[in-house]
Amino acid sequence: MKTVSKVLSVKLVIAVLLTVSFSASKAQYSRGFIEEEDIYASLEFIGLNIYKFALVSDSTYSVNILQEEYLNHECVDSVLFVDEEGMQTMKSFGFDLSVNQDTSFLRIITKQETDSTIRYIARYRNMNFSDREMKYSLHEHGKHKFREFASPKIQGKGKYPVLMLGCAWKQDFNGRKIDRFCYTEKIEEINSLIDHFFVISIVVD
Repeated sequence: MKTVSKVLSVKLVIAVLLTVSFSASKAQYSRGFIEEEDIYASLEFIGLNIYKFALVSDSTYSVNILQEEYLNHECVDSVLFVDEEGMQTMKSFGFDLSVNQDTSFLRIITKQETDSTIRYIARYRNMNFSDREMKYSLHEHGKHKFREFASPKIQGKGKYPVLMLGCAWKQDFNGRKIDRFCYTEKIEEINSLIDHFFVISIVVD
């Protein structure tokens, strides 16, 4: 699974598996040696994905995360993340120039709760952003899939998309319609292709 980096330690992933729980029963696991493939299989089984993005800049900015929803080629919802006290989370950090340092990564962890609901959390350095949901209609827009954008090079204040969740777009192929989930990294072009999608962006100011 591409979305899980080898940088993640076994202990960290086990902690995620045990703490990001959606069952009332107590989680258990074998105390024997757990291999990398066991972790991948466990993540896939519970519908969990981990996306990592290296954030690089030579300046210091305030950081927040933005979720936008597009429906019928218009942005219908735009929400900044909030912290546990209900205040907007905006903190100044100097982005690491070395992308190999663990603290330079934005992590987004997604959980497929139902066929049409995905819950996710985000973390950057010591910032834990509150969890959010993305809901969509299977009847109206069909299955949705994630699409990662390239890790952004922060080059000034603005909005930098990192992850999207969207429905398929239709293409004629040998006289029939097929579903396509391949997109560009330009939101305007994606918006012209499909009827419904979410975009998660990092916002710097």
